[in-house]
Amino acid sequence: MHTNLKIILFSIILLSSFTLVAQSDQIVKNEDDLIRLYNDILLSEGNETRDEVNTAFYQLLNTTLQLEDAFDYPFDNLLTLSKMIPDDKSLRIFTWNLENNEGVHDFFGLVQLNPKNTRNKEIKVIELQNQKGELIKSENKSYAANKWPGAVYYQLITFKKGNQKYYTLAGWRGIDKGLTQKVIDVIYLSGETVKFGYPIIKTDRKTQRRLIFSYSSKVTMHLRFDSKEQQFIFDHLAPSSNLVSGQYRFYGPDGSYDALKMEKKYWLFIPNIDAKNQGKESDIYYTPVTNPEVD
Repeated sequence: MHTNLKIILFSIILLSSFTLVAQSDQIVKNEDDLIRLYNDILLSEGNETRDEVNTAFYQLLNTTLQLEDAFDYPFDNLLTLSKMIPDDKSLRIFTWNLENNEGVHDFFGLVQLNPKNTRNKEIKVIELQNQKGELIKSENKSYAANKWPGAVYYQLITFKKGNQKYYTLAGWRGIDKGLTQKVIDVIYLSGETVKFGYPIIKTDRKTQRRLIFSYSSKVTMHLRFDSKEQQFIFDHLAPSSNLVSGQYRFYGPDGSYDALKMEKKYWLFIPNIDAKNQGKESDIYYTPVTNPEVD
């Protein structure tokens, strides 16, 4: 009986090892398939075909992220996606954009929760459903995953307030051929769900949940986090003339800079900072392939 028990235990361990290897092999294979699918997206000439291939890409990525050991797999060869992960490794955020033949952008995203923090110790993947088009009057709105204010995120900063951790994201939002947006948004986990927007950004007049920057697609706006100064630094946007004030397709940098600095557990808006000696490194950690905005 004792010998039989040893044999059974050894068989279970051996089978588990084979399963883990099989899972890892499947993730590697799926990554190769994802790369091929994304290349097909870029080569697709029609909107309908491009959408179909992107749907297949989305579904395969979603399935792959739910495989055992997928949370620790880096997906380093999948260069076409933004992959954001905080220092505490509580989650990973995958985002990308899709531009149609008319120059209109759509956004796609998945949030992968660390199985160490889920109820059943299993990987959970949250689908982000994008709100298409320009974000208007959304500075004070809170969104669930099914109302995601889509963006491609390229920087993530973690901070803690009380017992809750928050993640501040800098993101790019192509709208169409004439208008681009960037956003500083704050997300956090509520149980096993993700929320977008938290009232922690203080301007001179109010406290709001996010900052939205709208400007002409013909220009480049710099927005990045300066780790040395512990603040976001960004171009101040202004209209090209008073005649087009409020028409953001005619806005662009005016040569001055503003900042968002963490003070007393709030992001404090600071206008007109001296940024002459700031580094000029690019703020585009993810560059949309079809977007000309490259530093």
